[in-house]
Amino acid sequence: MREILFRGKTFDGEWLYGDLWNGIDKYINSNVCIMLVDPDTVSEFTGLYDKNGKRIFEGDIITANVGQSENEDEYLSSTNIVVSFENGYFYPFAIACGWRSWVTDIEVIGNKWDNPELLKED
Repeated sequence: MREILFRGKTFDGEWLYGDLWNGIDKYINSNVCIMLVDPDTVSEFTGLYDKNGKRIFEGDIITANVGQSENEDEYLSSTNIVVSFENGYFYPFAIACGWRSWVTDIEVIGNKWDNPELLKED
């Protein structure tokens, strides 16, 4: 079973991780503290980890080798991709389309809120 976890950024710029409950719960000394976050930054953990063991969330910018086909020897060059939830799955990890088997060397390099410059074309 996949771990259900969310994150959100406070209005002071701090990232908080936890459960959704009209906000993100921050656990302090075994007590639950409700913290307000910017709703535009709330994102869900995909259940997947990058090559360094870092959790991958919606809105993360990843760099990855993306296959052109199911032939694992054929890859496009490494590219920056924003992780998003589309049509019932986390893009680009669409198991139904076979992508999970041919998206490799995934690494989280930032997120769309803190690092929008990583998405700009040269």
